[in-house]
Amino acid sequence: MIAVSRNNESIPTMEEKRAAVDEIVSSQTLGRSDQLKAFLHFVCESEINGSGAELNEYLIGVQVLGRPEGYSTSDDATVRTRAHALRRKLLDYYLLENPNAEIRVELPKGSYCPSFARTEPTHFPPPAAVPPARLRRVGLALATAALISSAAFYIGYRTASPPLPQVLTDAWAPFLASDSNVLVCVATPFHLLIRPGPPEAESNLYRPIPDSPEITAWYKERQQLLPGQKLFMNFGHNSPMYGDVAALLITSRLLDQARVPFEVLPERVVTPFEMRNRNVLVLGRPEYSRAAKLVLDKAWFGLSYNRLNDGISVWYPNPTPDQPSFLHHSKQRYGLITVMPSDGENGERYRTIVISGTNSAAAHAAAEFLASPTHLQRLKERFRAEGVTNWPKAWQVVVQSGSEQMLPLDVAYHSHRIIAP
Repeated sequence: MIAVSRNNESIPTMEEKRAAVDEIVSSQTLGRSDQLKAFLHFVCESEINGSGAELNEYLIGVQVLGRPEGYSTSDDATVRTRAHALRRKLLDYYLLENPNAEIRVELPKGSYCPSFARTEPTHFPPPAAVPPARLRRVGLALATAALISSAAFYIGYRTASPPLPQVLTDAWAPFLASDSNVLVCVATPFHLLIRPGPPEAESNLYRPIPDSPEITAWYKERQQLLPGQKLFMNFGHNSPMYGDVAALLITSRLLDQARVPFEVLPERVVTPFEMRNRNVLVLGRPEYSRAAKLVLDKAWFGLSYNRLNDGISVWYPNPTPDQPSFLHHSKQRYGLITVMPSDGENGERYRTIVISGTNSAAAHAAAEFLASPTHLQRLKERFRAEGVTNWPKAWQVVVQSGSEQMLPLDVAYHSHRIIAP
């Protein structure tokens, strides 16, 4: 648990602020992220020099990220996505690489002006040096995710990590126990893949797409179609959605930090029987995940098609007069976290967690919420306000997020439901 000092005598000096920034910029967490280093250095120097209030998206875009004068921030989300990435990196840095940092730098959501705070950190043992390969794991895991359709694999690391904050350990119990027997199921929706080829490629596998000028024009805007080639389609269910892959990376990093061995499988090769009597993490939504549907059918909040939203929405099965049947907002997307006892005779011992959302950004945001000590601490306080002092056996949280090009721009609590104390 990190306590932030509030008295005026503890306000960091300019020299301490610059030293804290230099430590982050030279860290392995930022590594080769030159753009994020420049972003962090620019906004921190502005705050230190007293001009933090003048920071805005356009200024950072032009002076840091090389956007041209007069560019439209509404059409170009680079600054917003880079700010989101920097917030994630700062969280990783203080959680994994430097948990005992005396001065912490934060980039509050909704602002580009950083804050500096002196902390009273828990005195973890000095962390072992983190090898570069450890910090490159996220990028490598993206390549690994492409293989989950064809084989089972295990992810586990032996590098030393600082203990997890207690609120994470409590919220994820019993997943983080040494004998937790965790199975991570990644849903792979049915899809049609459009690909080019010579006319003679036509077969049972390569089917010509319907004669559609719109599809051809759409494809040519994004990919080259060589002379003599035509477009074919073939069907499959080998590829996960981007948001589910992002959720896999976030949650597997947490399990790895807790030194919990776990198995990752595409859901299509897992039977319901294999999910009994073990802790199961399901990544996907009910329209393409049978496991998610089975769990959400027993829950309070659900996910289904909403005509008003022209897509998937979070819905209330039994709305009260002050609740809508469906959550709808033109600029918000909604993630859903569901925790339920696992099926089988040991349901009291094991849990099933489903992370899903109305789109990829929302699923990504839900995973970030579930891996955030700050968000979970506030959620715990909401539970306590309802008279529940320990983490419930069954509960749900709706997370809201703005999104841009499949990426969440922020992560915020929307609502929750305690299903079983």
